[in-house]
Amino acid sequence: MKYSIKFVLFLIIFTISTSTNVSAATAPSMGVTWNYKGTFVTKMSLGENGYKGILEGDGWYKFLLVNSSNKTIYTYTSKTSLRDAKVYKDGTTYLTNDNDEIIALTNTGKVRWIKHPYSEDLTLDLTDDGGLYASGYENGEWISSKLNLTDGKTIWSNKTRGFFFVGNSDNTIMAKSTSDNNNPYFNVASFYSNGKLKWSHQTPSGYGIRKRDFVKISPKGNVAVISQKGALTDRYIQVYNASGKRLFTKYIDGEPNYLGQVIFNDKGELLITTFDTTNTTKLKCEWYNLDGKRISSKLISIPKGPVDYREYITKIDNDKNIFLHTQNYPLTMYKYNSSGKVVGKTTAPTDFEYDESKTLTNSSNGVVFFKNDFKNNIRYARVYSYK
Repeated sequence: MKYSIKFVLFLIIFTISTSTNVSAATAPSMGVTWNYKGTFVTKMSLGENGYKGILEGDGWYKFLLVNSSNKTIYTYTSKTSLRDAKVYKDGTTYLTNDNDEIIALTNTGKVRWIKHPYSEDLTLDLTDDGGLYASGYENGEWISSKLNLTDGKTIWSNKTRGFFFVGNSDNTIMAKSTSDNNNPYFNVASFYSNGKLKWSHQTPSGYGIRKRDFVKISPKGNVAVISQKGALTDRYIQVYNASGKRLFTKYIDGEPNYLGQVIFNDKGELLITTFDTTNTTKLKCEWYNLDGKRISSKLISIPKGPVDYREYITKIDNDKNIFLHTQNYPLTMYKYNSSGKVVGKTTAPTDFEYDESKTLTNSSNGVVFFKNDFKNNIRYARVYSYK
C-alpha cells in the first residue's frame, strides 16, 4: 500500500492471578492431530476439511498440500520464492510469489492458470464459498478485484484507497479514507458478488479504521466495524446486518476500560470482550445475537500468566464456548463454557511456542504450536484441533 497510517500501538500485557475455577478443569480443550518436522522457515496454514498448506525450504520455493489424514498429496516447486498460500475446502490452492503472480493449482498439484493482476503489493483472499479476491498497486492506484476461479480473469474491480475485507462472495467490504471539513473518517461499503454496491456507512467523524482486523464479517453477513481516533485507546464498534441496517453502536472509553476482541462464531453471534485495568483478574464477555440484541454479559476469571487481550482468544464456537491461551510457558489453552466456567485445559510441551508472527497461521480450524532447532535449521510443528 502506497500510503501509511501512523499510529501508536498499545500492547497491554498483564500478569494476573489464577482463580479456583481454572484449576478445576479436567477435560482436554484440544487434541493433537499432527506432528510435523520441516525446515525452520516453514509457513503453515490450516484450511477447511483438514487440509494443510505448507511453504518450506530456503526461500519458500516449495509448497506441500497435506490432507486430513496427514498424507502429502503433492509437492509443487516454484522457480520464484513463494509468498503465501490459500487452500480451498476441496484442496484447490492459490499461491502468490515475489513476482506478484497468482498460481492456481488443482487438488492434484497441476497448474490451472497463472496471472499477474498487479505490478506491486499483491495480496489474496479466498472466501468459504469460493470467492477469490486480489488487491494490489497498479498505475498509481490501489485496486481490489474479484477473479474467476476457472481462468483467473477479472470479474470486477474497484479502486480501494484503503482497506479491503472479504466475508463471502455476497459481502465484501471496502473501507476508504476521506474527510469532511478536515475531520477524517472512513466510508465503509459492502458489495454484492457482481461488484454492485449493497450498502454504505461512515465511521464517526475523526475515527478511522487503523488495521486490517478492524472489520469483522460474520458467516451470516453481519459486519462489525471498529474505529479509533488517532493514537487514542478509545474505540467505536458499529454493527450492521447483511442488508446494511445498523443494529447497534458501542463506545469503549479506553480508560480504564479497553477493548479486547470482537469475534463472530459460525452462527453469526457476536462476542465483544473488554477489560478493566483496575481489575485485571477478570474479562468482561458480552454476547449479541444476529439481531444485535445483547443476550448475555459475564465476567470470567483469566488464568495466571501474561495475556495479550487483543489476541488471546483463538476460537468461539456455536455453543458459546471460548478457547483462550496463555503466553507464559508451558503454553496452555483453556476452554470456557457459556456460563464462564473452565471446562477444558490442554498444556503444550514446555519447549513449544505460540507463533505471534502468524508464520504458522492459527485460526478457528485449529492451533499450531512449534519449537525451533536453530542448529539444524529445523522447525517442529504440532497441530491441535479444538474439543
